[in-house]
This record gives sequence, structure tokens and C-alpha cells, in this order.
Amino acid sequence: MTALRSLCLICLLGGCAAETAPDRGDAADVLDVGPGGAADGSFPVTEAVLDEYYEGSVEALPAGTEVTIDNLRGRMDVLRVWLEAGQTFAAVLVATSGDLDPNLLVKDPEKRTLVDARDQGLLPMVSERDSVVVLTAEVAGNHYLFVSGEQLQSGGSYRVILVSLSEAAGVPLDVTDAGSRGLAQALREMEPELVTHESAGHVLELNDGTVVADYSTGDVPLAERAEINRFVAGVNSTRSELFRYFTHGGTDEDAARVGRICSSVWAAVRQSL
Repeated sequence: MTALRSLCLICLLGGCAAETAPDRGDAADVLDVGPGGAADGSFPVTEAVLDEYYEGSVEALPAGTEVTIDNLRGRMDVLRVWLEAGQTFAAVLVATSGDLDPNLLVKDPEKRTLVDARDQGLLPMVSERDSVVVLTAEVAGNHYLFVSGEQLQSGGSYRVILVSLSEAAGVPLDVTDAGSRGLAQALREMEPELVTHESAGHVLELNDGTVVADYSTGDVPLAERAEINRFVAGVNSTRSELFRYFTHGGTDEDAARVGRICSSVWAAVRQSL
């Protein structure tokens, strides 16, 4: 696994002795505890820091194979990151090649599972199959992120992006359902046009999660400005709906906080891709 640049993410995944697909949590336990476990240093663990990204690849575990330390090598990667109590971060796991269906499992210093993340509805610039976690550490210490394919049954290359955040979400942004996935898909369909306008300098991203038209260069005809304005309004409307959806009926400030967090995570992910 190779550390490359600013941004970050960590995963813990697992599998147990099984006749078909291993269980992720049990597989993580194989690495966490007992002689030969990751905790005693015999399994490779990558030291990671926030605002970096990390790349690697994992293979699928053949169905019916018992999970042991030896046969998890190459099928699950583990990152370890130190977090202070109250520190908030995001971890994004993106498949970059192969048929990998990403799974990201996060454990705290006591090896308690905090999140077992699969499909996501927060990031329109990557696939719905990718994984995202937004967490605030309850205690100081090493937190572990396990990266693998879903149920250890798929493989390929991946990138993990770790992002430090200045405020806690206050709502679960890694819990996805049909509603959030639908809104994210609507934004995903707008993404190519958005990138085109942003690359031309005609649309700017703001740190509250919204976008704004910018015609300061003076090279955009009036007829095109009207079309860009309509597009910007559509993006902002859908983003606002997504932010509010994640608050589950919360306040305007709750939605604004989700917007600021999304802005930070989106910018970090775009920068890493």
C-alpha cells in the first residue's frame, strides 16, 4: 500500500470460517485479537495520517475458504490512524480498477466496530458502490480501518482518502438509503456538466456546499449565461435537498453544517482523483 498525498481514509474488514461468504466483523476479529493477530504486529498495518490518500489492491477470498491471518494477506488491508478525542474525520474508499465492491469497516482503540460502510449516497463524484465514513472519535487513540471487497468476495485496486474536518456532522452521513442514493445519483448525472463549467471558470464551488456562476472573465455570451444560471439553480436545489435529507427533519443549521462538511469532503475527493 502506498501513501501518496493530502487526504485520508482507513478501513477494517473481516471474514470468519464459513462455507460461503465470510462475515466482515468476524474477519476483522481474526486480525484484532489472539496470537498472530494484527494487534501483536504480525499482520502488516499501514500507519496513516489525516489529509493523505493511500492506494492498494485486494483480491477476493475463494468461497468456502476459512479465514486465517495467512490467507487474509492480500485480501484485506489495514490502516491505523491516531485520533484525538472529539476529532472528526471522513474516510472515503473508492474502487479504481477491477470488480471491487468496496467495504470499509472502522474500529476504535478498544476494537469496537464503529461503522461497517458499503454503498453510499453522499458523494456524487464517485460510484454509489464506493464507501464513505464520517466519524467523531469518542476517545483518543489508534483507530483501525479495514479495506476489502464486500464479504471478501470481490477484488481490485482502491484509493482511500482521509479528510480532517473542523466540525462534527451531528447526523449519520454514512447511513444510506434509497432517498439519499437517488439524490446523489441526480447530482452524479449533473457532474460532467458541472466539471465543464468549473474548468472553464464559469462556476465556482463555495465552502457551504453550493455553487455560484462567475462571469468575471467577460467571455460568456448572455444567452449562455441564462443557461448556466438555470443549471446552477438546479445543482443548488438538489444539493440543498440532499443536505436536508441527511438531517431527517433537522434545523436549518443542521442542514448548513452538512453542507459545509460535504463541501470539504467533495473538494478532497476531487483533488485525489
